[in-house]
Amino acid sequence: MDPSRSSCGRRAQDYVEWVRFACGARSALTTALVASLGAAVLACGYAGVEGDDYARPLLPPRDTTAETLPDASSSTPTATTTPEVDAGLPEAGADGGATPAAFCAEPGLALCLTFDGDTSDRSTNKIAPATSQGITFAPGKVGQAGVFGAASALRYGPNNAFETATATVEAWVKWAPGASSDGVIFDADERFSLTIERDGTVLCKSSTADVKEDKVTVDVWTHVACVFDGQKLRVYVRGVERDTDNGSIRSSPNAGAAVGGNAPSGEPFVGALDSLRVFRTVRTPAEIALAAAP
Repeated sequence: MDPSRSSCGRRAQDYVEWVRFACGARSALTTALVASLGAAVLACGYAGVEGDDYARPLLPPRDTTAETLPDASSSTPTATTTPEVDAGLPEAGADGGATPAAFCAEPGLALCLTFDGDTSDRSTNKIAPATSQGITFAPGKVGQAGVFGAASALRYGPNNAFETATATVEAWVKWAPGASSDGVIFDADERFSLTIERDGTVLCKSSTADVKEDKVTVDVWTHVACVFDGQKLRVYVRGVERDTDNGSIRSSPNAGAAVGGNAPSGEPFVGALDSLRVFRTVRTPAEIALAAAP
């Protein structure tokens, strides 16, 4: 075994993991650097393991099950099998998903759903849903995404995490074609919500006002966000603030919340959701733009 080739492979892999941890696996910078470093690892050919007579290949293939987006007129997503290549890098997330723990450990988080194989809340709150049904998983913007149909439900009971005077809701959405109604991405009932209207317009709504502007593209990943600072509502599409209006959030401690639909019911979102985060704090324009980087 050539020691220089083994050392090169190990160094490249170590640096990839450092970049993923320091910058966040979902940032544009990480994506670009990992792609470049991946090429460097491939140039090494194999990552040697000390004490072995042979090197081990970096790219073992695997199969995963992917879900096609449902048509809005259908409540049952269809499944297909799609080959996927494993880059051979260790998962950065402590929970074993495609997302590092840091993504769901930022200050002020109320709820963090990565949809990497399940609907677990990976924030420190670990909020368990009262109802979780009809949600499947497919390749997402990063890792996996949750695929929602007309009969899907992800609902939460009353929780103090959603009792806040300021909030930010952000997510990557892939809206299925043929929508027959508005689709709610997140709703803290009677307090604040993020919705895609039937024509694709992004709507941010609080207890006292709403603001809407711009549209998502059907069947294309689009980053959307609502920011509520206690006095104003702001709607962001593709990382850019599109409109603002006056409005505030009222307290409603006995109300629940929902993802992919209205709370307590109705207005199902039909399509895929990824990297959904609800903050009790006001995210800055720079933070929204970074989260929306392609």
